[in-house]
Amino acid sequence: MAQEQRSRAAFVKFSDKILDKILVHKRQENRKSKRQPNLVEGVVMRDYQIDGLDWLVALDKNDANGILADEMGLGKTLQFISMIAYLLEEGNGKSDHFLVIGPLSTLRNWVDEFKKFAPKIPVILYHGSADAKKAMRDNISCLNKVNNTIKTFPVVITSYETLHHDKYLRSIKWRYLVVDEGQRLKNPNCLLVNILERFNFKNCCLLTGTPVQNNLTELWSLLHFILPSKVPDLDVFLRWFDSSFLWEAEKNENVVLGEENSKSFNTLHKVLKPFILRRIKADVGLNIPLKKEIIVHATMTKWQDRLYSAVVDRTLRKLQGLNKDLDCPNALARAIRINNLKCKSESEAMNDKENQPNEAETLAAKRPRRRYAAKPGDYYLLQKGVPRDTIRMQFKDDQDSSEDLVVDKLLEGLAQPDEEFVTQIKVDNPMQALRMICSHPYTVSYPAIPGTRMLKIDERVVERSGKMQILDAMLQRLKANGHKVLIFSVFTRMLDVIEDYLEIKGYLYTKLDGRCDLTDRQESIQKFTTDDNVFVFLISTRAGGLGINLMAADTVIIVDSDWNPQVDLQAQDRCHRIGQTKPVAVYRLVVKGTIDEHIVDRAETKKQLDRVVIQHGKFKNLDKHESLNMEELLEFLQKSRDVYKFDMGRGLGYTSQELDALCDRATVFNTVKKEDASSS
Repeated sequence: MAQEQRSRAAFVKFSDKILDKILVHKRQENRKSKRQPNLVEGVVMRDYQIDGLDWLVALDKNDANGILADEMGLGKTLQFISMIAYLLEEGNGKSDHFLVIGPLSTLRNWVDEFKKFAPKIPVILYHGSADAKKAMRDNISCLNKVNNTIKTFPVVITSYETLHHDKYLRSIKWRYLVVDEGQRLKNPNCLLVNILERFNFKNCCLLTGTPVQNNLTELWSLLHFILPSKVPDLDVFLRWFDSSFLWEAEKNENVVLGEENSKSFNTLHKVLKPFILRRIKADVGLNIPLKKEIIVHATMTKWQDRLYSAVVDRTLRKLQGLNKDLDCPNALARAIRINNLKCKSESEAMNDKENQPNEAETLAAKRPRRRYAAKPGDYYLLQKGVPRDTIRMQFKDDQDSSEDLVVDKLLEGLAQPDEEFVTQIKVDNPMQALRMICSHPYTVSYPAIPGTRMLKIDERVVERSGKMQILDAMLQRLKANGHKVLIFSVFTRMLDVIEDYLEIKGYLYTKLDGRCDLTDRQESIQKFTTDDNVFVFLISTRAGGLGINLMAADTVIIVDSDWNPQVDLQAQDRCHRIGQTKPVAVYRLVVKGTIDEHIVDRAETKKQLDRVVIQHGKFKNLDKHESLNMEELLEFLQKSRDVYKFDMGRGLGYTSQELDALCDRATVFNTVKKEDASSS
C-alpha cells in the first residue's frame, strides 16, 4: 500500500510539473502575437487551433506526449499539420522523420489536407503492394528541399494494417509519431499496441474525438501508451479512481456523491489536464449550423414479428436449459438454428431456370463481390473465416435436432408461391440476429432467384420491413426537397438490401463498406462530393465512420444503432463539422420495445462517461461493456417476448402529413429553437 501511495504521489507530482511548464510556455506565447507557422497556407487558423498548437509545442519541449481529444470536426488534422510545420521552421533546417498512422479510410484525407494546408511539406502515402512499398523506401530516406533554409524527409502516412506485416518502418528513428483515431489503442493487449511499442520515436500524440468510450481501462491504455514510465499498472490506476459507486447512482438517482468519490475524480481530472486537450463545438464559438437528432419509431411487419418471436423463444429455451453454465460458448452458438425455406417444389424450381432473366436477376448479376454460403446457416461463420468443414463438425449435433426451427412453418401464409428462401441466421450471438431482424427480415432469410442462392429483390423489399417502409417514404420527400443523404448501417447485409432497393427506385448512390479498397473509397467519396445528382451515400458505420469529410450531405439516417454511441456520433460528424453550411438532420430508426430500443437507451447512459472523465460533467459514469452478458440476455429476452406487440398492425405508423413535417427542415429546426428557448 505504501508503494502504491508513493507511485500515486510521483504521478501527481509529474503531472503538476508538466502543467506548470505548459502554463509558463503559454504566458510566454501570450506576450508574442499569436501566429500560425509560415508553412501553413490557404487557411487562417482559429484561436483554439493556435492554442492546440501551443499545447503540442509545450508538451514537446518538455519531452511529454499527449492526447488531442477535440470533438470530431474541429480540425485535429490541421492542428497536427501545423505542429510539423512548426518543428520544421524552428529546427533551423534540421531534418527529421515524421510518421502518421491511421485507419485506411483516413489516409487519402491526410494526403489531401497536407496538399491543401502545407503544400511545401513533402508526403508519401506508404500503402499498396509489397513491390510498390519497396519502391517507395528510397524516397522515404531522401531529403526534400522545403525552402532555402529547410530540408526534410517526407512525412510518411500509412495504415494500421500495413504495420502488421511491414517491418521496414520500425527501422527508422522517428522524430514524431501521430496515431489518428487513437482510440484504437484502447485495448492494452491489442496487436497494434504491441507493434507500436517496438517503434523508435522521440515524441507521439494520439488524435481522437472519443478518448473514453466504455470504461476507465480504455483511458488507462491510452495514457500508458503515451506515458509508459509514468502511469502505474492498471489495477493500481483503477483503485485510484474507483468508479464502482456510480453503479448505485445508475440504480438510484438519489444516491449522493460522497466526499471521497468526488475527491477521487477531482484528482483524476487534475492529473489528466496536462496530457489531454479536449474542446467541444459549443466551447469554441464556431458558427457551425445546428444538428438535430430525431428518433423515428418503426413498427414490426408480420414477417419480422414471426422471426423475432421465434428467435426470442428459441433462445430462451436454450438459455434456460443451460443450468448455471450461462457462459458456455457452444451453447450460445447453438442458441439459434433455422433451416432453409423452400416455398415451392423442386420441379417448379427447375422450370424457373429456363426462364429469361428478370429485373431481380439483372440486379443480382451486378453483385459478384458478395459471398454466399453453399449451405444454410454457414454464412456468418464463413465471413469470420471459419473453414466449412469445421462448421459442419461443430454443428453436426444441431443438424439432427428435433428442436430446430423451420422457417417455412413460421412464415406459412406470408411467402408468395413463386418464392424460395435461403436462411442465414446461425450466429454466435442471438442479439445480433434480433438486431438484424429489426432492420429487415432479408438480412437473415432472403428470397433467392429460383435455382440459385442469389438474392432476389423486388417491390416486396419495402413491404416486409417497417424500417424500409419509413426509409422509402422519407427518401421520396428528401429527394424532392433537394437534400443529400448519408445512410449508415452496422450490417453490410442491410446495406446490400438497401443498395438493391435504390437500384429499383433509380436513385443514384455511392457506397463504402469494409469490402472497399482505398481506391474505391476515394472514388466513392469524390463522386458523392462533386456530383449533385448522387443522392445517397451508403456507409458501413464502423468501416466508414472515421476520418472522412462528407459535408455535401445535410441528412443522416442511422438504420440501426451501434452498441457504442461514440461510433454513431463519429458517423454523424462526417457531415456536421467545420465547413458545413446547412443544418444537419439526423434520423435514428428504432423499433420500439425491442433490442433496438434497448441499445439506444443503453447508449444514452454510456455518453455520460466522456462528460465525467474528460469534460468534468455530472457523475453518471457507467463502466459497462458492449453487448450483454448471458444473465442480462436472459433477463432481456424474458421481458421482451411480448412487449413490442402493442405496435403491431399500425402499418407505417405515420400519416402523410407527419412524414412531410418530419422531412421538412424548417419544421424540424423551428422545433429546435423552441426547445432551446424553453430550456434557457
